[in-house]
Amino acid sequence: MSHILSFAVALLILSTASTTAAKPPNLIVLITDDQRADSLGCAGSPVLHTPNIDKLAQQGVRFTNAFVTTSICAMSRATMMLGQYQSRHGINDFETSLSPAQREASYFGRLKQAGYYLGFIGKWGVGQPARELFDFDRGFPRQGQYFDPKHPELPHLTIRMGNQAMKFLEGCPADRPFCLSISFKASHVQDGDKETPFPAEPDLAHLYADETIPPYPLSEPEFFEKLPPFLQTN
Repeated sequence: MSHILSFAVALLILSTASTTAAKPPNLIVLITDDQRADSLGCAGSPVLHTPNIDKLAQQGVRFTNAFVTTSICAMSRATMMLGQYQSRHGINDFETSLSPAQREASYFGRLKQAGYYLGFIGKWGVGQPARELFDFDRGFPRQGQYFDPKHPELPHLTIRMGNQAMKFLEGCPADRPFCLSISFKASHVQDGDKETPFPAEPDLAHLYADETIPPYPLSEPEFFEKLPPFLQTN
């Protein structure tokens, strides 16, 4: 799961303050969803436009030889939250939530104990969100939707999350360090939507109108057919 790349880049860039400083550093953790590590301009993609992530990479550190231990969404998210292999944290499905002890041991819990002002925005992805940990909570369980069918007047989910991030930053107390974790749904498919599986922000919808994005080599049927039967049917 290459959203680990975004997690690592953002965390390293925004925590570069000296450990000897009087005030702990503020942290912003950005996670993208279902994005290949090479689906970035800074990774050499000739088609995809990722100027903001490219800027983070240029000003910080980009890992070019990193690997995921368990390439399933919920398991990887739990690994990032806890710093543990899946075999240790035991999150094996999409419904299991972090235990009370795990919540306390997560990076959220440890920062809370250290006096941080905590915010979470976006896709939680590990059972039910640990809402009690956060001073500013805009997380949601499961997949979420890019456009809210109950509130069609609302903008695209990514825009809403950006607005929520600004609200968090504007409300941070001056006497406490903060950590804001933003877990985007983009670039994940909208499950079950065959007509518009990747609904774009309206002002960005034109970007690839004249582009043909080539399929990745391993997307060919011959590779799928080599998978064990249980992977082909689940």
